[in-house]
Amino acid sequence: MQNSKLYIDVTLSKIKSQEEKIWIRWTKDNWNTSYITEALNNISNNVYRTNEISISIGETLFFYVFTTLNLTSPPDDSDIDLFSINYD
Repeated sequence: MQNSKLYIDVTLSKIKSQEEKIWIRWTKDNWNTSYITEALNNISNNVYRTNEISISIGETLFFYVFTTLNLTSPPDDSDIDLFSINYD
């Protein structure tokens, strides 16, 4: 299959704090495995974009977005659900 480039844009309803990180947890196999990437590229007012995600044409990608404060790296896999219990 041919690979395609995918970017996820996140629009925030408010300005994020300097300590806040925007994370996207995503999967291509129904959550058997998952990955976390940061939306750190501010492309316009309150719109942040992930780095490139490689996906094959015909694949489905599921994701959700959450934020954290004062984390310099993504949460550990064992803790990820604790960060996503309360989300919009």
